[in-house]
Amino acid sequence: MDKKNLDIVRERYWCATFTQKTHEKAAERETALAKRLMLYDIILLSFSLTAVHLLGTKVALTSTFFALCITLYQMGARNASIAEEHKTSAKKLRALKEEYISLIADIMNGAVASKDIPQKRDYLEEKAVGIYDSAPQTTSTDYRKAEKAFNFNNEGASESDRIDQFLPPDLRYKQ
Repeated sequence: MDKKNLDIVRERYWCATFTQKTHEKAAERETALAKRLMLYDIILLSFSLTAVHLLGTKVALTSTFFALCITLYQMGARNASIAEEHKTSAKKLRALKEEYISLIADIMNGAVASKDIPQKRDYLEEKAVGIYDSAPQTTSTDYRKAEKAFNFNNEGASESDRIDQFLPPDLRYKQ
């Protein structure tokens, strides 16, 4: 077993795992924002219609103006579309993770020659770079939420132990 290359592949698997979770959190954030904006728009438009009948045109015009601002923001921001892009990136990363798991299994089982591992590893890295390049930008908030989702409370845990948590039991260093 080529431990050095196995460690590199495991590390890249971990990067794909964490990035997938970060994009899932980003999709949740963008979806929630899109829903909130839509709700605000509906409330303001409803208020505008009611205001015309009850309060007069100045209040109705003001609330209509704010509803229009929210609508224009929604058109420019594309939050729902960006959320879908994050979901797509997460799905691509999930598929990439499966390829990393297969390569890890092949390395551990000796099913791939040591001289072939770097080529397979680099191929997967090229796929990862393509996914990362086409993915929408995430935020530090998304990153923190991904960390929280993985429950990184064990400060003393090694990187290898953290990676083991996300691999099938028979592919872990510590079984």
